[in-house]
Amino acid sequence: MSMTQKWFAVGSLVALVVGLALGLAVSATHIALGTFLLAMALMLGPFAGVGLLGFAAAVAASGPQKSLAWLGGSLLLAAVGLVMFTPMGVVPTSALPLYVTGAGLGALAVALLPATPLRARQP
Repeated sequence: MSMTQKWFAVGSLVALVVGLALGLAVSATHIALGTFLLAMALMLGPFAGVGLLGFAAAVAASGPQKSLAWLGGSLLLAAVGLVMFTPMGVVPTSALPLYVTGAGLGALAVALLPATPLRARQP
């Protein structure tokens, strides 16, 4: 994974966390913006969780890195599942910490991967 790919992965996870937190914070005053940010974070969360689980299975090199990616992906999927199957009032109290922790652990697992240069494509 090159540094550009690592920065993109970590930036995407951080953007999801900021979108969820900001969506919850501004939904009382700016309903359209809060709904958009909250929906974006909740709809892209399962993709990030499955991506982290795939990263743990295929790319992660060390045991701690695999466990961080696996735990991060599991927490992201658990947070989205909690939002889907419980009343919406549960999101700020229990789903937000799960989501933030899962994305943080996933970003840490990706950041710990040693950077490799991009190889030129062979025709």
